[in-house]
Amino acid sequence: MPGPEDRPAWVVIHTALGRIGGAERQLVRFVQAAREQGEQVDVYYSGPSFPELEALGNLYRGPATADPIGTIRAYGQTLLELKRYRSILIYHHVEPILLGMITALYGDRCVAYLGEPLRPLWEEYLSGDRSLVSYPEMRSTVSQLYGPKASFVVNRPLLMRFLVGGLRRWDRLSLRRARVLLGNSAFTSQVLQKVYRLRDPPGVVYQGLPDGPEPSGGTPDALTVLSVGAFIPHKDQETLLRAWSLVEARPEFRDAQLVLVGNGPTRPACEELSENLGLQRVRFEPAVTDLALADLYEQASVLVHPAIAEPFGMAPLEAATHRVPSIVADSGGITEFVREGITGRVFPPRDVERLADLITSMLTNRGECARMGFEAYRKQSTLFTIERTALQLLGIAGSGGADRPTERFLPLAQ
Repeated sequence: MPGPEDRPAWVVIHTALGRIGGAERQLVRFVQAAREQGEQVDVYYSGPSFPELEALGNLYRGPATADPIGTIRAYGQTLLELKRYRSILIYHHVEPILLGMITALYGDRCVAYLGEPLRPLWEEYLSGDRSLVSYPEMRSTVSQLYGPKASFVVNRPLLMRFLVGGLRRWDRLSLRRARVLLGNSAFTSQVLQKVYRLRDPPGVVYQGLPDGPEPSGGTPDALTVLSVGAFIPHKDQETLLRAWSLVEARPEFRDAQLVLVGNGPTRPACEELSENLGLQRVRFEPAVTDLALADLYEQASVLVHPAIAEPFGMAPLEAATHRVPSIVADSGGITEFVREGITGRVFPPRDVERLADLITSMLTNRGECARMGFEAYRKQSTLFTIERTALQLLGIAGSGGADRPTERFLPLAQ
């Protein structure tokens, strides 16, 4: 009978909550980087169809059509199969019922690497604003996991209040059983400490990007402001559109354009707002391929990331790989990468006039914009790489190899 030493070293568990986003793309990058470092990494992924991850070999076998009984059966099969692994990585988010069962059985093997606590449960701990919960996204997630009929619970306020209270207690108990709890930024770490009532803040492992081709470093001829992100409440594209109305009104920017990339429940409202503001040079693009997105970054003068209390945010890192600086809200973890006047600019959340002033400044001072773009590129390519992320997570999990670092990885010195 095989002993613990005969088990494959690693398994990664992840649930996409209603959509494919940054966490899912990072999961693919992490698995690729870990395997390139010689690790055997298996993947159990549940969520919408995700060909890039399926190509890496997804071992989770959910029901062909979502229903509560089929989903629970799939969870049971997954729990039996997890017995084989020495280390279990909870990657960013896992469906709460499955998460609780995993840590109850295998908590001493679990490393939970969280991008955030589940926003529908803990939004006020992240932003202080419960109105930023996306109920359409919650309905989509419940329907995806348990079938369309189960999504009725989201439309029942009293029932939802009861379920949120119960799920909070379950979530707190589940994650406190994990052997190691990590955040993806110092901001996330502090939130996790509050939410899960920990004595000390968890360690931090920053997210990163793979090495890519050397960026051109040229200055685009056209003035293009780019924003990339799902259309959900906390991303706050509304503030950007209102700020753009002030920029667009200035004659010196008559040829500048704003491009917003992404899908989501608040996109129709943002398109309506753009029309009501009379904006002429705004283009809405759907979620695009990585190649098309790279082209958009190459054409951009600056990225604007107005998200409120986002734990980290990958778009400014992606922009940095093309030497494009960012303007970000002074909220959440992204200011651990975007430093005021060094790798970009920072504005108070929801401050329309200040954001308009910063966009104007960046578009006017092309040399200064290019300098910050280069600094952002240098910082990303040396400190925020997916290879560094994988090395740290592999070391903390103690997956083998005497040369693996096992120290706690704390926030980068600024």
